[in-house]
Amino acid sequence: AYENYYSTIKTTSERNKGYEIAIADYTKSLELKQMKFESLTARKDLYVKMERYKEAIDELNLCIKEFDFTFFYRVELGETYLKWKKYAEAIKQFSELLEGNDDELENSREEILGFRADAYKGLGKKAEWCKDKKAIDGDFDCSKEWRK
Repeated sequence: AYENYYSTIKTTSERNKGYEIAIADYTKSLELKQMKFESLTARKDLYVKMERYKEAIDELNLCIKEFDFTFFYRVELGETYLKWKKYAEAIKQFSELLEGNDDELENSREEILGFRADAYKGLGKKAEWCKDKKAIDGDFDCSKEWRK
């Protein structure tokens, strides 16, 4: 309820105050060993919304350790590193996913390549960025798009 109510508030500081209340409730739920999956996931989502990426990454690593949906959490881990502009860590995460043999990979390959391409672009690595973009779309014009 806190999260939903405060997400409608326009000022970041007021919204974050409400999110802190929600985080405290999720933390209490975890201390009481109730709704572990829901609480960890919701708390992680709030950390991302608040751009508290270190905490979000810690939560994602806990989710990977605790739950079955590790492929999706690992994709989200890479996305969080990307948002945090920790490009090398994002590339490592996405590369490990692409090299794996997870059943979910085939449905997500292009999306993961796109994320990794964004990380390469963040590091200014045109050749690697172009390779991933071409793997997604063979007709991609790297020279034209790099300038954008």
